[in-house]
Amino acid sequence: MSLVEEGASVSTSAGEVQQEIHTSPAAALPIPGVWVDRSAETQDEAVVLYVYGGTFVLNRGPMHEVIAGKIALHGRARVLCCDYRLAPEHPFPAAIDDVVAVYEALLDQGHDPDKIVIMGDTAGSAIALSALLLIKERGFPQSAGFVALCPIVDLTFSGGSYVRNFRGGDKVSELEILAMLSGDYLQGEDPRAPLASPVFAELGGMPPTQIHVDVNEVHCDDGVMLAERMRGCGCRIEFHQWDGLPSTWQKLEPLSSAASAALVRIGQFVRSQCSPSGVIPKDETVADEFVDIFDGHVQPHMTERVKQIMDWSVNHGPAWVWPFMERRLGQGSLVTQEQCEREWLYKLFARSSDAVFLLSSSGHVLLMNETAETMCRGDNLFVQRHGRLQGVGQEVEQSLRDAFRDLASGVPHVSFPLVGAGDKRFFARLERLNSDEAEVIAPPVTLLTIAASDKKTSVDERALRAWFGLSEREAVLAAAFAEGTSLADYASAEGLSMNTVRTQFAHIRAKLGAVDQADVVRQILQVSSAGVF
Repeated sequence: MSLVEEGASVSTSAGEVQQEIHTSPAAALPIPGVWVDRSAETQDEAVVLYVYGGTFVLNRGPMHEVIAGKIALHGRARVLCCDYRLAPEHPFPAAIDDVVAVYEALLDQGHDPDKIVIMGDTAGSAIALSALLLIKERGFPQSAGFVALCPIVDLTFSGGSYVRNFRGGDKVSELEILAMLSGDYLQGEDPRAPLASPVFAELGGMPPTQIHVDVNEVHCDDGVMLAERMRGCGCRIEFHQWDGLPSTWQKLEPLSSAASAALVRIGQFVRSQCSPSGVIPKDETVADEFVDIFDGHVQPHMTERVKQIMDWSVNHGPAWVWPFMERRLGQGSLVTQEQCEREWLYKLFARSSDAVFLLSSSGHVLLMNETAETMCRGDNLFVQRHGRLQGVGQEVEQSLRDAFRDLASGVPHVSFPLVGAGDKRFFARLERLNSDEAEVIAPPVTLLTIAASDKKTSVDERALRAWFGLSEREAVLAAAFAEGTSLADYASAEGLSMNTVRTQFAHIRAKLGAVDQADVVRQILQVSSAGVF
């Protein structure tokens, strides 16, 4: 039975600003469920099939509808919470069969699989991923994406975090509860079976996947292992580690800043996977050049697949190239301009709208793209002297040196503002690409990314409120900051204290799921350039 009556409205958060969403019983499905929509008047095309977690035995609770409401708002999607059968009365694989049956029913109702994302939290991730394996096995069209929120996908509990993050005490431990309830679910079946512990399955052909883990949880390494296994099978993966996600998504309680940011990231992933293919600007010539380069090497039966790979690559831009760079660096190889120019991946890197420099630890330029070259020539920000990148003017040079010093202290990345000729503002981010593992002999290499700003940018505040769920004051601050106004200047102009402005900006970062100030600006400007505003 549904937890809500038809047409009911519930808050999307516990203890936070109230924002109403609409819930209604799901009809014409093989099992009960509830639809969660942004409002009674809005029924989005995109669908998130949410397989809630309850360690295989617990029913859906009000917190799951809070989570569904947040995803509906951030993802501009309808969220379907389905009440699959529970153990021990209905052991493995009953829950998996239920989720597959719901997916089939959605297809029969005319829902486009390219606008369906399947999501699971904790043990629900195992059920959802196993359902995706059966969907592939049975020849149904695959969903547009998969989200695993704090996944429990290894019922052998072999990850190191089960020891590293073990929390004992007077009461029964979390690991003991997991072992007991998973036993109720499996009832003698082999926990190493691919559908029981899908992390051990053949994961090739799975849809683009976003994984979120909390570093403090005993099952943290389930998500790490899943990401590694899926990458090894050629799947596209987004992996996020957090510190501060709730220990259970069952308990009705206010969302932490980390949890809020994670749900924003999930919403953004849903939007990106279910958006029309033309939303993201593409360079159509890249695919043609790729085909020309590989002409004679691609067999006829591979031609269509090659085009699919290139379309995907062009859509996702240069960001996904860097794992390949990191792999090469991890093998001790130095990336040079000559090497990269021989590779088709370089074309995506070269045409990024942001200026991107690949630098040695001493600041020598190993590689830079076309936008970076233009910046060195025309923006009076950087010059190359004897192969080394230097700032024009003492202030720019000092900012760059300070960033290198901070990076050497152990922080993973540094973000900082730069001001060029004519008071032109830039946002820079310096990050180390390769790891410091002792057994790897690799040159330290850093990536310097500078957000391009060729003209005064005007941002629609109403669009920010609708797209990211910002309040009116947050949207004003976000727009001003993206247009180049510093927090201090904004505080002075608005007659606000810096503490107030910093608090507002922290809320903006959480709602965008942004890692730093440069990421805030980048997300706003990227959405703007994609033609959404």
